[in-house]
Amino acid sequence: MWEKDVNINEVKEILTKTKVFFGVGAIKKIDEIVSNLKNDGIDKVIVVSGKGAYKITGAWDYVEEALKKHNVGYVNYAKVTPNPTTDGIDEATKMAKDFGAKAVIAIGGGSAIDTGKSVAILMEYENETVFNYIDSLINGTLKTEFSIREFAAHHKRMESKLMELKDILIRYCPSNNHDMLNSVLFDIINCEHDLASHCSV
Repeated sequence: MWEKDVNINEVKEILTKTKVFFGVGAIKKIDEIVSNLKNDGIDKVIVVSGKGAYKITGAWDYVEEALKKHNVGYVNYAKVTPNPTTDGIDEATKMAKDFGAKAVIAIGGGSAIDTGKSVAILMEYENETVFNYIDSLINGTLKTEFSIREFAAHHKRMESKLMELKDILIRYCPSNNHDMLNSVLFDIINCEHDLASHCSV
């Protein structure tokens, strides 16, 4: 079994161009994650979660502490249900837009993560910032407070990063746990499709 081959209490770090933490206690890495967000100019986020597990598990304590420590403003949409609906996603997206959130933090399982991904796509930060920048270029009224390099920095070859992650998992996942590996790879492939759709818009 997985538990016999891997010490689940030892937090592991996968180093590709994208950082992945896993293992018991990995939630403590949220401080580093929030610090990086702040350094990238992200000063407001929306936290997407279910109605109670995010607090019962103690995850919220770590997330809230990190957000406050690094002076990142936040709102919490804590209404995610199993098999999230478009109405819930739209409600969370409106909350994010009204608050001026620039990123999404999702706490929970598949439903919360799926909702978070959907909200991130629908927040239209790019529409409000990047498209206005392009319009200013076309009209000859360049806005100096934004550079297209900022947009590029957040869209650096995500497909190659996910490919690297899949290769690492295939190479190092215990050979006697094919079900877990297949499940993880399936989620990554779905993520690849979501990102490809997002970046093609």
